[in-house]
Amino acid sequence: MSRTRVLMTNANSDAGLSAARSLVRAGYDVSSADVVDMPYGVKSRFISAHHILANGTADAYAASLLDVVDRIRPDVLLPLGAQSTLGSAVLRERLDAMTALNVPDQNAIAVADDKFASMASLEALGIACAQIHSYADAVTALSGNPALTLVVKPRANVGAARGVRYVNTRGELDDAIAACRASYGDAVIQEFVPGGPETMNTAVLLYSRESRLVAPFTTMKKRQWPTTGGLTVVSRSTRDEAIVELVNPFFEHWKWRGPAEVEVKRDSRTGEQKVIEINPRFPAYFRFADRCGLDLATIAVRLALKEDIAPLDYPSYRVGVTYMNPRLLMKSAGWHVRRTGVAEVPRIVTELGAGFQCAVDMLRDPLPLLGRTLKGR
Repeated sequence: MSRTRVLMTNANSDAGLSAARSLVRAGYDVSSADVVDMPYGVKSRFISAHHILANGTADAYAASLLDVVDRIRPDVLLPLGAQSTLGSAVLRERLDAMTALNVPDQNAIAVADDKFASMASLEALGIACAQIHSYADAVTALSGNPALTLVVKPRANVGAARGVRYVNTRGELDDAIAACRASYGDAVIQEFVPGGPETMNTAVLLYSRESRLVAPFTTMKKRQWPTTGGLTVVSRSTRDEAIVELVNPFFEHWKWRGPAEVEVKRDSRTGEQKVIEINPRFPAYFRFADRCGLDLATIAVRLALKEDIAPLDYPSYRVGVTYMNPRLLMKSAGWHVRRTGVAEVPRIVTELGAGFQCAVDMLRDPLPLLGRTLKGR
């Protein structure tokens, strides 16, 4: 009996490597598609075949993804990452005729992928979120309050805190908007919600084809890079029903299908939880859920195949587990040591030890890591 064939994207990312291992462990045959062509053809030992996608415009990428699916006809397409999720949503009707997949429709993902539109929708639904400012209002606010900080970020979802800048003056505001437009397109100006990394919470949510929340996973950040906000360096798995209940109405309203990640920050001034960003995809720290015992990759494939999976009891994973990204921890450690000396070292050592198993897990599939190093990624 032949195994169910899964084609997944972003196979050379940390999320992709974790998903491939989980799916093979669950009995699937996994092939991959990515814009990255690794040196010497190295690939994950869990991948049976690798296909290169066009790395140009969004249209070129989507066309190449459609071509690969049409040629190999996988049983399931599992898009990981913003570009493939957005492209799959745009092509959903055409892809549905070739393979099984579970992604939002174009209207839903267009809102979630647009920071201005998503914050407006959250506000309309009565969900607390970081306020979006017009340029005129931002200029007025900055001129009237020298201590005020605002955030300028790309309007579209690009991930990894790319293009995010914090501004305190009109000159910094203008420079940040110009830089964002030059690299990432339109910018949005957002309220800065004060608070350290420990006030940052995330919810990873996986919805069925019938828009039913099947598997939530929540975390609390302990360290991030850059230090002002961005990628998760160290975090802890949590049981936080409050943020799941806070954001679920947004996804119910848009009849969401598939995965999403939401970043929520507790305002240190008031204690109020505010949504600061919605990402219509699985996050980069995807492997953390699997480390805690929640196999999101396999659940996602089963949902795409229209299997009837009842919503999991929450939490359906171990709480209090530590996640650590070793490469980013070294960057964060170097930054702190240069500024504060050795005071941060004991905490760094503790975090390194608590999250050491995460690094061990990554080394179980070493060739893609070697390939990424050779390509300087």
